[in-house]
Amino acid sequence: MTDLDVVLAGLAAGAGTGGGRYEALRAAVAARLSDERSLRVLNTGNLQPGPRRDHLAAALGEVDAHLVALARAVLASFLADRPGVVVHDAKGLQVGDHNTQHNTF
Repeated sequence: MTDLDVVLAGLAAGAGTGGGRYEALRAAVAARLSDERSLRVLNTGNLQPGPRRDHLAAALGEVDAHLVALARAVLASFLADRPGVVVHDAKGLQVGDHNTQHNTF
């Protein structure tokens, strides 16, 4: 994952949750964008893989350590809010609702 990918992932993850860290990242990215289309793409919050994300990546070009640090903070807070699953020596695993699982050993 490149530094640019980290920044784009931070923007995509933070867009749905908001918060101060995301706003700081978004403001720092907006300050580096020079065209109106790129700012519109950034403000949509839809940065899933596709043409919008590709456009924003091209407009940003190289990213510096400050943007990467902001993005990593957004990603860390995004992941900290998610429940985790830890499995040791499992023979079968089911995660989610309304699933059916049949194991035969």
